[in-house]
Amino acid sequence: HVPGLPKLDVRAEAVSTDPNTSRSVQGQFNYFEVVQTYGYTNKGFLFGDWIGREAKGGQAWLTWHLTGSQFIQLEYLNKKTEKDFIPGAYNPATATYGPGGTTQNSFKVDVVKRFHHDDVELNAWYQHEGWKAPIYLSGLQTNQSFAAGVTFYPALKHK
Repeated sequence: HVPGLPKLDVRAEAVSTDPNTSRSVQGQFNYFEVVQTYGYTNKGFLFGDWIGREAKGGQAWLTWHLTGSQFIQLEYLNKKTEKDFIPGAYNPATATYGPGGTTQNSFKVDVVKRFHHDDVELNAWYQHEGWKAPIYLSGLQTNQSFAAGVTFYPALKHK
């Protein structure tokens, strides 16, 4: 909670899986396994890890509680994977690789609001994302997502 603003919560986290060492090249320092190469993965994807290998990033949430079950939340995410882990696209004309790595930034707004004596709930969110992955597509790519749901909570009637 923010002092003086009891309805406002702030949460932030940051992580780095890219230690400053020459042994941290191509993801072979963290999450390295010789015998069972897919030991902590599912088809190459790490279990329970939003940042991945050789990456740095952070997330932050700002939540304003309207009531105990209603809120407005703002979320920001940034993550960057190193260029030595994900190479750039190969140019056959020059026989070289372009700049690599990946970058992701997203901003999200989430609203949960109840109406009509708390019998009806609206849950809606909007997200704008910008990302760069030169090995896949050149330049900045953007996308937007929106979702909304309405839930009815009928009151129990006693005889």
